[in-house]
Amino acid sequence: MPNPIKSIKKNPELYQALLAEHGVTKSFLGLRSERVLPASQLENITRLNLKNVSSLDGIEHLPNLSELTCQIDRKIDFDSYCRGFAHPSLETANLYISTPRALQGEDMSLLPATVAIRDSQDILNPPLKPSEIKLMNDALDEIKASVTPDGCEHTRVQQIYQALGNMLEYDDDAVGSFGGRSRSLQAALVDRKAMCTAYSRAFEIACGDNGIEAVSKGGHAYGPSEIAQNGGVKPEPKNEIGDHQWSQVKVNGEWYNCDLTFDSASDKEAFRNGKMEYFLCSDEKLQRTHTPLADDKHHPCTSTKYDSPKQPMSQQMQQAHDAAPAITPQTPQLGQNMATPTVAPPVAPPAGSGTCL
Repeated sequence: MPNPIKSIKKNPELYQALLAEHGVTKSFLGLRSERVLPASQLENITRLNLKNVSSLDGIEHLPNLSELTCQIDRKIDFDSYCRGFAHPSLETANLYISTPRALQGEDMSLLPATVAIRDSQDILNPPLKPSEIKLMNDALDEIKASVTPDGCEHTRVQQIYQALGNMLEYDDDAVGSFGGRSRSLQAALVDRKAMCTAYSRAFEIACGDNGIEAVSKGGHAYGPSEIAQNGGVKPEPKNEIGDHQWSQVKVNGEWYNCDLTFDSASDKEAFRNGKMEYFLCSDEKLQRTHTPLADDKHHPCTSTKYDSPKQPMSQQMQQAHDAAPAITPQTPQLGQNMATPTVAPPVAPPAGSGTCL
């Protein structure tokens, strides 16, 4: 009978993960420290959480494993994952993916039906279906086809922003709902009808798919009509949860705010004509209409390079800008009740659209 530890060690990533969760430390006279995993301890392992382990080979030597959760953001040895998830004692199996690309081209029918595949940023909605993963990758391919591969970062980000904005329709019927599919990644990349959470998540993934770093952020946001009704001043947040979600993207070493929902959801024709008010905003500009949630993960957006609009700012917007208090940046929470976007009068994009700036 093969030595189970020796067999597991053939998969160094799995062995190191087991050590991290279940290993022990032995020392000899304080001169040597060696971390080992006793074979006898394998029987005691019932739950395992693995992150970016390429292969599950060796997991069969954990005889009492009942719960397995794997998180991946890159391609894996899919066949070994299929074998690992077929472990006879497994009762709960979760596979979290940060991008649909991690499973692109794989025969999803080979995975046991008991495996729940989920977007790593969305634990509220039902698992992804194999057919949805293919459609999501098709949507990402469609966006990538509109991006100039050797273009500068500004050009590529703008092309992604416009391609995704043209692809999506805002789901007005879901306004007021707490959770639901309209806020999920599949709403954006499968249904192509979604709400702000899905807009920002899809933009984050599409940027990553094209070599651009982006993240989702959330808080409170107000359109010009709401500001006008409040005497030209941005209203104070009603709660600490947040009701809207947008994005931050890194371009040429600088972070900027983007709100694809506000730009594209209301006036699609103006957006298709290249008018964008919330593309590559500084924090100074964004605070006129948005208040982020307080969070250390916020990336300060100090560059005002793309803030100057070609059209004069409306009086209402100018009053809101002048009266806006200093903001404390923040991040969103899943499943929150997002606000219906009221889009500001669109402004022409930075000069030289499609040109590196």
